Amino acid sequence: MPMYQPSSRRRDGDWKKEVGGGGQVLDLETAVKDGILGGGGGAISTGEKLDLKTMIERLDSIEVPSVFICPISLEPMQDPVTLCTGQTYERSNILKWFSLGHLTCPTTMQELWDDSVTPNSTLSHLIYSWFSQKYTAMKKKSEDVQGRALELIEMLKKKVKGQARVQSLIELRKIVNAHDSVKKTVAESGGIGVICSLLGPFTSHAVGSEAIGILVKLELGSEWKKNLVEPAKVSLMVDMLNEGSVETKINCTNMIEMLMEGKEFESEVVSSLSLLVGLLRLVKDKRYPNGVLSGFRLLKMICSYEGVRSSVVSIGGIPQIVELLPNLNSECLELALYVLEALSSLPEGKMALKECSHTIPNVVKLLMRVSENCTELALSILWGVCEISPEECAPIAVDAGLAAKLLLVIQSGCNPVLKQRRRRDGEWKKEVGGGGQVLDLETAVKDGILGGGGGVVAMGEKLDLKTMVERLDSIEVPSVFICPISLEPMQDPVTLCTGQTYERSNILKWFSLGHLTCPTTMQELWDDSITPNNTLSHLIHSWFSQKYTAMKKKAEDVQGRGLEILEVLKKKVKGQARVQSLKELRQIVNSHDSVKQTVAENGGIGMICSLLGPFTSHAVGSEAIGILVKLDLDSESKKNLVEPAKVSLMVDMLNEGSVETKINCAKMIEMLMEGKELESKSFSSLSLLVGLLRLVKDKKHPNGVLAGFRLLKLVSSYEGVRSSIVSIGGVPQIVELLPNLSSECLEFALYVLEALSSLPEGKMSLKDCPNTIPNMVRLLMRVSENCTQLALTILWGVCEISPEECAPIAVDAGLAAKLLLVIQSGCNPVLKQRSAELLKLCSLNYTTTLFISKCKLTRTIQ
Repeated sequence: MPMYQPSSRRRDGDWKKEVGGGGQVLDLETAVKDGILGGGGGAISTGEKLDLKTMIERLDSIEVPSVFICPISLEPMQDPVTLCTGQTYERSNILKWFSLGHLTCPTTMQELWDDSVTPNSTLSHLIYSWFSQKYTAMKKKSEDVQGRALELIEMLKKKVKGQARVQSLIELRKIVNAHDSVKKTVAESGGIGVICSLLGPFTSHAVGSEAIGILVKLELGSEWKKNLVEPAKVSLMVDMLNEGSVETKINCTNMIEMLMEGKEFESEVVSSLSLLVGLLRLVKDKRYPNGVLSGFRLLKMICSYEGVRSSVVSIGGIPQIVELLPNLNSECLELALYVLEALSSLPEGKMALKECSHTIPNVVKLLMRVSENCTELALSILWGVCEISPEECAPIAVDAGLAAKLLLVIQSGCNPVLKQRRRRDGEWKKEVGGGGQVLDLETAVKDGILGGGGGVVAMGEKLDLKTMVERLDSIEVPSVFICPISLEPMQDPVTLCTGQTYERSNILKWFSLGHLTCPTTMQELWDDSITPNNTLSHLIHSWFSQKYTAMKKKAEDVQGRGLEILEVLKKKVKGQARVQSLKELRQIVNSHDSVKQTVAENGGIGMICSLLGPFTSHAVGSEAIGILVKLDLDSESKKNLVEPAKVSLMVDMLNEGSVETKINCAKMIEMLMEGKELESKSFSSLSLLVGLLRLVKDKKHPNGVLAGFRLLKLVSSYEGVRSSIVSIGGVPQIVELLPNLSSECLEFALYVLEALSSLPEGKMSLKDCPNTIPNMVRLLMRVSENCTQLALTILWGVCEISPEECAPIAVDAGLAAKLLLVIQSGCNPVLKQRSAELLKLCSLNYTTTLFISKCKLTRTIQ
C-alpha cells in the first residue's frame, strides 16, 4: 500500500514531502538554513560532495535532531527507509530485524501487512544537508579561531587598557578552552610572555583572573614558571584564591599546583596563612566539586612540606577537614585523608585530631569502604590518635564500631603490613558475617561489633522483645536486624534456602501471594521451607535488652544525677570541672522535663544565677544561660538576672558565642523583657543591636534568625531604641533579608521596619534603600493579611515623603496591580482604604490613560 500520493503533494514546483510525524517541509535547504530542525542560519555547502559517514563521525559530539535518529540503533541514519506503518529506520538495521524472524514494526509493534521497504529520499536529502551545513560551519570556525587568537595577542602586545584588555583576555580564554590547536599558536607567537607581563602588584582581579585562566591551560616552560613565582604575581594569585569567583579560585589553585610540581616554589611561599585559609574555604564549598578536588590536591602537595604542616594545624584546619569527610567523593576523600595523615605526624596535629569529637567516628566509617589506600591512611590516623590517649580514645573507637571493621581488615585480602598493624597480642580475632560464627553473642554486643555501646547485657528478667522494639523506636538499629520486606526489626527471623533472612510473618505473606522467589535476590526457590535463625534471634534479643536496660537505668538516674551535679556546683568547683558539670546538667535538662522541677526545687536556679558576673568566662556563661533559658524563672530570679554585669555578659556572648549560645542569650533577654524586668536603657545598647543584626543575617541557622527577629520586634517597640537601630544601618540590612525569610520571620521583620518607619530618619533610610519598594510590593497579598497591612504602612510612609521620586519606582515594581487585588479581596475595610489612598498617591503624576498603560492594568480593570 503506498504511503502517499505524489500528485496530491505538489504545488507549482515546490515539493512538500512528509518527514517524521506527518509534517511538511516546503524547501529542504531553507528548512535547514532557517533552523527548522535545529540548524543555524547560513548557506549549505553544495559544492564538494562530502561523505556522510565521515561527517557523522567527525560531528559525533553534536546534538542531532530526533527525526534523523534510527529508533533501533539510536544512531543517525545514512540510508533511511520507510515501512508500510509510516515509521522510518536505517536500512541495515531494519533488514537485520527482519532476518531475526520479526514481522512487526519495531516502534509500534504493529503486524506488517507489507514487508517491503521504501527509500525515504526526502529525509535522506535533509540529513545530508543538515550534516553538510554543520560540518562546513565547524571547519570554517576551526580555520578562523587561530587567526582570531593572533589578532587578540597583537592587541594585548599594544598594551590596550581597561575594559578593552579584559574583553580581549576573556575572548582569548574562551578560544583556548574550546580549541586545543590554538594553545600551540599562543605559545609560538609569544603570547605566554605577553600574558605573564600583565600580572603584577597593580593588576586588577578582572585582568588577573582571565590571564591565569589562559595560562593554566597552556604548557609552560621552566622560564615562564620562574617568571610566575615572582612575589607580586604569587601574591596576586593568593588574593584571587581568597576573593575571586569559583572558576578563578580553581584556576589559581591549579596554577600554584603546577608551579609547585616544577619545584619553582620555595617552602616559605606555600606556608602563607592567606593561601592556606583560601584553600580551606575552597574545600568547604561543597556546591562546587571541582573546586573541592583542586583545593585538596594542592593541600596534599603543600602538606608534603614539613614546615607548612604546623601552619595548617594552627589555623584550625584539622577539625574543618574532619567535618567534611562524610560528604566527600572517593577521589577527594583519599586526598583529605593524606592531608590528615601528614598533619598527624606532628604532636599538635595528633592533639587537634584527638580533640575533634568527630575524628574517630568519621574515620572509622571509612575503613574498608573506599580503597585499600584510604583504609591504610585511616588506620594510620586512628593509630596516632589512640596512641596518645588509649584510655580516652579506645572506648569511643569501640562504640563507633572499630572492632568489626578491624576484623574485616584482618580477614580481607589486603597486604600483610596492614593486617599486622591491626593485630595485637591478646586481642580477639573472631569472624563476623560472611558465613563465619560469632563465638560469644553477649561479648559481641557488649564490645560494639554491631554498633552497641559498652555495658553489660541484662540477662535476668526475660523482657518482651515486641515491647522493647516499640519503646526504642527512635534508636538506630543495625542493618542485619532489619527485615528486607518490612524494613522493621525482626522478632522471629527465618532463613530461606538462598541464605537470606526475613521476618517469619512477612515471608509467609510473600508466599501466600503466589511468589516462589527470594524477595531480595529474585532467585527462584528450589526449596520453599523456612529455617528459624536462632543465632540471629538471640543476638537481636540481646542487643535490644542491653539498649532497653541502659535507657531504663538512665531514666531512673537522671534526677539523681541532676542533684549530684547541683551539689558539685554548690561546692564552687572551678575551671574545666565547672564547665563540664554545667554542660552535663544542661544536657540532662534539655533531654528530661522531670529534671527541670528538680533543679528549681533544690535551689538550682539561684545557684546557677550566682555563677554569672563580670568575671564569668564565656564557657561557663553559655552553659549557665543554656540551662536557665529552659527553666520557669520566677520574678525574683529575673530581677537577679537583670543586674548590669549579667546583662553585659549576655550581650557579649550574643556577639561572640556559638550559634546555640547566641540563640539562648536572645531568648533569655526576650524572657526578661516580657517580664518588664529590663529597663529600656539596658537593651538600647548598640552592642546588643549589632549582635542581633548579625544573628538575623546568618541564614545557615533558621532558629537563630527567628530568635533574633523576635527580640528585635520586642526591642523596637520601645521608641527610644528605634533611632539606635536606624543609626547602625539596621534598615537596609533587614530590607535585603526579606526575599529569603520564612513566613514567621517575615512578619517579625516587617513589624520591625514598620516601627522604624515611624521615625523621620527611619522613613528616609527606607527611601534611600533601593530594594525597599520592590521587596515590599512582592510581599503584598503573599503571606498573610497582617504582612500585607505592615507592608502597606511601610510603602505609604516611604511614598508619602517623596511621591515624585517613589511613585514611578512603585508603579514599575507592579504596585498598582497588587493594590487592586487588595481592594478587590475580602480583607478588612481599613486595609482597603489605605490601598485606595496609596493607589491615588501613585497616580498623581500621570494622566488616567498613561497610568493604566504604564501599569498594564487594562485587562485587570476590564
